[in-house]
Amino acid sequence: MGAILSLVFSILCFVSGIMLIVKGFKQSTGWGLINLLVPFGIFFFMAKFWDDAKGPAKLFLLGFIGYIVCMFVFPSDPFAGMDPELLEGLEGLE
Repeated sequence: MGAILSLVFSILCFVSGIMLIVKGFKQSTGWGLINLLVPFGIFFFMAKFWDDAKGPAKLFLLGFIGYIVCMFVFPSDPFAGMDPELLEGLEGLE
């Protein structure tokens, strides 16, 4: 369940992020490049041009926050698909 929700939120972030990059290039080439290349630059763009980027920004924030929540609510088990006999062998190494 957690993997499916994480995938949905990741796709939502990806699609809305592309929409925000396009909005940035419509604003100016500089903002488009900032959205594309600067880490967290997209958040500054959303804050400065909220009226223009309101729709995709809400989707992006929903996907971003949803993905972060999924990481804490559904923590991954690194040994989920391993053979039980192999796990017993790993426990003997301690």
